Amino acid sequence: MNDLREKIISEAGKLFYTYGFKRVSMDEIASKSKISKKTLYTAFGSKNEIMKIFLERKVDQFADDVDALFDTSLPVEDTFREYIGLFKRLSFSISTRWSVT
Repeated sequence: MNDLREKIISEAGKLFYTYGFKRVSMDEIASKSKISKKTLYTAFGSKNEIMKIFLERKVDQFADDVDALFDTSLPVEDTFREYIGLFKRLSFSISTRWSVT
């Protein structure tokens, strides 16, 4: 079940990035994941749940990357530059199309 959930989260994230959260349906997520809609709903109760987990993972990875950055002995200016780069990558990985409004 964990492999299935991982696949669904990954495929849903690609769809959300491309088309936006509002425009992606559970049917499309199931189709992209090559599973039935029933199987999708067995793994996740809603599209919101999928998005929440996907975004939590993005934020967790960002936090891990920041921790690793501050464990280095880079000069302050370089550390700040690297931090900005991490933040830009996080922002880029979440398109404005993800908007839920």
